[in-house]
Amino acid sequence: MSYRVVPLPLPKDLVCKASTEVLIEELNSRFNHSELSIVKSDDRYELHLREAVMSHVETVVEDLCRDSRYDATILCSFLSTIKEQSSYGLSGDKRVYVGYNAERKVEGRKEKETRRGRHFYTNGASFDELANLLPEPYINQIHCGDSEQVLGQLPANCVDLIFTSPPYNFGLGYDAQEDSDQWQNYFDKLFAILDECVRVLKYGGRLAINIQPLYSDYIPSHHMISKKLMDAKLIWKGEILWEKNNYNCKYTAWGSWKSPSNPYLKYTWEFIEVFCKGTLQNPVTASMQTSVRTISRNGSLGNGLSLPKRT
Repeated sequence: MSYRVVPLPLPKDLVCKASTEVLIEELNSRFNHSELSIVKSDDRYELHLREAVMSHVETVVEDLCRDSRYDATILCSFLSTIKEQSSYGLSGDKRVYVGYNAERKVEGRKEKETRRGRHFYTNGASFDELANLLPEPYINQIHCGDSEQVLGQLPANCVDLIFTSPPYNFGLGYDAQEDSDQWQNYFDKLFAILDECVRVLKYGGRLAINIQPLYSDYIPSHHMISKKLMDAKLIWKGEILWEKNNYNCKYTAWGSWKSPSNPYLKYTWEFIEVFCKGTLQNPVTASMQTSVRTISRNGSLGNGLSLPKRT
């Protein structure tokens, strides 16, 4: 059984006194040794802590202090040493000093995942698992144009990874883009582009979207985009917080002093929402891990699937 071992500070002239040993023995008799005990180690005493009910510890010390046979210095040191242990967990009225912050393991994890219904919101998805090759004119090229229209020219299931950061609709200046559109128009256009992204993404492909909500308009863009993609039966893989080191937090949120009715929340990060199509396991990556693959001179994999392309 493990304990937190803490030196019990006592003056040297008290450590070897017979009366001290009698008091230590009396203290140990008042507690469960599996929870708390005082142990002599060479020329000092140690407190072995596992659990303690502080109200009981204080009652024991007060009771023994009333007995003139016992040195109050030792009792005070005993009580203060326990109180100084500020790192502990709680179990009812007990302070738990060992194992309280241990990671709790889930037993039967796979069975419980099945029972809960893992990414249940994708039930009924019917994505085609057959991948198509990206057309030659689009390989290693930059295409400028309306994303919805350009994506509409690609065959389905031909792209391994899509990483995009759409305009935020904050009112920033762009050469050919109005960045303060009516919100419904903004999301209608963005969602139409996302529909194309889902269509061209391969089975097992990844879609990552960097976006920041407009807090002043109370528009949770990251949640609305995530709901859109979950409704499209994509699997939510995770969320990455991109810390921007106070880039957007150069002034104070005045809070209840200057705006008591509606204090403004500040933020220093953006979100990257990551989704998978059809499966969390990328088929190309999985097959590369389990077998030796040949790569032809033109860069295509031996099974005919294209290498991941940047879009």
